Order: sequence, then C-alpha cells, then structure tokens
Amino acid sequence: DIDATLAFRNDICAFGYRCWCDMAQGRSMPDRLDVDPRKLGRYLSHLSLFNVDVTANGGAALVPRLLGSELHDVFSSVSPGGALADMLPPKIVCRWNSMGKALLDHGAPLRTSGRVAYQRRDWLRWEQLLAPLSDGGADVRLIYVFTVFESDD
Repeated sequence: DIDATLAFRNDICAFGYRCWCDMAQGRSMPDRLDVDPRKLGRYLSHLSLFNVDVTANGGAALVPRLLGSELHDVFSSVSPGGALADMLPPKIVCRWNSMGKALLDHGAPLRTSGRVAYQRRDWLRWEQLLAPLSDGGADVRLIYVFTVFESDD
C-alpha cells in the first residue's frame, strides 16, 4: 500500500520522517549532503538510500546506494551499486520501482506498507518512509528510505 497521509504505525518510521523534515529546513526536500548518519543514532540500521533514474518510458529505476541492515537482513541479495534486476525477482523489482515512481509523481514523502513477498517471508510485514532527496538541484535524485519489518507474532 502507498499512503500519502504519513500515518505511521511504527515510531521508527515516524522518527525517520522527523529527521527528514529537520534536514529539509523548510525546503521541498533536503539535499543528499544534508544526511548526517550521526543524527540517526541507534536508528541508522533502518536507513537506506537509492539513486532514482527516470527511464525512457517515464518510469523509475532504483539503484541501491546505501543499504541499512534492516533491509539487507531481509533482502540479502541486494547490495549497493548493482542493478535490482540482477539481484531480485522481476516481480519484486517492479514493486520497488513502482514505489519509486509513486514518489517521483507525488514529489513528497510517502508511507508504504505490506507483506514481504520474497523467499517465503510472507509472515513479515513492512512499513517504510520514502522521501525525496536532491543532489545539488531541484530534481529528485535519491530516495531516503526508512524501513521497519515486523512479524505477525
């Protein structure tokens, strides 16, 4: 699910959003250079950064730049710098790229949530903050992602 209300169920994602707002300092989005890992403290493991490229057909292609351990523990085949298509099944790549496209279209932070549909881990639910970052200009060049996984227990 993609939700523009930012009604986070998990305090960690809400913390990630507050940090993003602090970095933006009233601008429409912070720059990638505004991201200071020291300010994330014990929540650093929840942060991932993805480059986002607009494809020829207007879609989005995500490339992992920094992968927090929270995301890597579930998607261990993903590593920074590689193409998602080389690391994940097509259905998952399509889902991730569609969330990137939704962020580009919306132009502001989004909350996403759902069940993990990867390697029989459907007992895990995820919640994420997806938020835009620039790279020295006005265009979205990166996605700031805060991820939390929770089991059905």
